[in-house]
Amino acid sequence: MDIKSAEPLNDDNDAYYLTDEMGVYYFLKIYGKDNDYDIIPGERIYHTYEQIQLESEILCLLSGTVIKTAEPIKNKDGSFVTTLASGSDGELVYATITSFVDGFVSKHTEAPTKEMAYLAGVSAAQLHLESQKVLLPVAMNRPHKRQDYLRRVQDRISQGIEIGSITAVQYEMIGEICGIITDCMNQLDKDLQNNVGLVHTDIINGNIVYAQNHAALIDFSRSVYSYYLYDLAEMCLHGNFGGSSPDLQREILRGYHSVKPLNQDQMFSMQVLFAMFILTIMAECIESKGNAWMESVLKWFADEVHPGLVSGKGYLDSSVYDEILIETDQDTIQKLRQIFDENHDKRILVLGTTCAGKTTLVQSFPESRDMDVICWALRPKELVDFMDKGPWTEETTEAWGKHVENMTRVVEIEPGHPLFAGAMFKSDMIVYLNVSEKTLRERTKKRGMEYESAQGYNNQIKEMLKTTELPVIVINI
Repeated sequence: MDIKSAEPLNDDNDAYYLTDEMGVYYFLKIYGKDNDYDIIPGERIYHTYEQIQLESEILCLLSGTVIKTAEPIKNKDGSFVTTLASGSDGELVYATITSFVDGFVSKHTEAPTKEMAYLAGVSAAQLHLESQKVLLPVAMNRPHKRQDYLRRVQDRISQGIEIGSITAVQYEMIGEICGIITDCMNQLDKDLQNNVGLVHTDIINGNIVYAQNHAALIDFSRSVYSYYLYDLAEMCLHGNFGGSSPDLQREILRGYHSVKPLNQDQMFSMQVLFAMFILTIMAECIESKGNAWMESVLKWFADEVHPGLVSGKGYLDSSVYDEILIETDQDTIQKLRQIFDENHDKRILVLGTTCAGKTTLVQSFPESRDMDVICWALRPKELVDFMDKGPWTEETTEAWGKHVENMTRVVEIEPGHPLFAGAMFKSDMIVYLNVSEKTLRERTKKRGMEYESAQGYNNQIKEMLKTTELPVIVINI
């Protein structure tokens, strides 16, 4: 690659816009010690050779998905990461070059439009779905932001009592909030497959490139293994993005919900996890006595956040998300509720193809069970090892399919606990979610899945239903 020109993209001189002799654009990023710490200044976490290599692997895996982000380019030695030299303090400095994502990048000082916020929400949900499919093995080797991380945050904030930056009473309040956050994490951990994976943690202006009807997420340098709702909370409530306006928050949630449906409990969990994000910033500046920002946040915590979390109602205006949750197919939910109530003594199988809405609908019925969650938890060790080796491939799909087929002979549906599934299980009656061609096309497109595959499986289900002697109730979607 022969570079013709290089233009700095910021005042830190760690990002450059490159142009080669053919007029092709590239992006050069420099990784030094600066801005690498998390909760402890000077602690190097993200800008190590190993973590930068993992970031490049993430971009490689995403290049084959609906996520339109930058693609890493190898150097002459065949590596994605180049060691430049030692800095003045002896610390190593690294660099990567990626393709340049063309489009519009909003400045940090500018609020996004409603359309931009919606597209960002869509892209965040698509990233989280891709994480479930192809990114987990890499994500698990990124820094973790879960229970152990929260304990470190709380321990560091405790130092503020001796320093004088917080009082003992304020720390007691923070301890109670951390307890609520831990309970929230433990609850989300019950469904790791759908709740935990690779999260960007920095979806704000400057890290989103907008093109026609699409928002591309860039700069995964601070991505971690954590809760998807943590990502959503940060982008919704961060003052640099959605936090500047309830209307923008609503559009982010609307976009996210259109791809990865949300429910009421998740709206509360999102607020809980945003409190953790604020605590991480507080931990960073805990040694700063008389910090005006921290004093204002502690007052906000005492007046709104703590009471809202303790009550279980949250601290956001529910009008931000109530309208979005109402948009869930209430007609289908009402029909299912009536069927479940009238047949509570029967073993009910709710059957549907990919993108029929099973994952969304099951959240409206606490007594029901999700086939994917059950089958994931019952994976034999050899399948776990196989799936953890690398990205999701055709071989993975085949292995997963055989496992699900085995589970149909093992898992039993209990009366009063309907099973939402994409395969036939022993039951007394079947509720078939007959999703229309138009709806299926829209959903598969948004979620980056193949329509032909989903429709093909839907046709297989219809053929199976023709031969069953069980009563079948059809709900058209």
